[in-house]
Amino acid sequence: MYKASEMSTTRAQVDDTIRTLVNAMRERKSYGKPPQKLQGTHWIQVKSGEHLLCESVGLISQSEVDELINESIAKVPYCKYDRG
Repeated sequence: MYKASEMSTTRAQVDDTIRTLVNAMRERKSYGKPPQKLQGTHWIQVKSGEHLLCESVGLISQSEVDELINESIAKVPYCKYDRG
């Protein structure tokens, strides 16, 4: 449901980014306000301070935006991280 805004080149960078992202996704303020919208498509930007960490895939409605944010806050901090 989200894609990274930057690509990491090392595992250490990926690990740091994941830590920052998980911490940011715990707080509603990290999802910005208002959610981004263009041509009837909505996007959520997740930031840590002013740094853009990731952006959601396109969403159809404000209710989908609210649902994804609520699910992210509730579930992402407990997701497993596979370094594959």
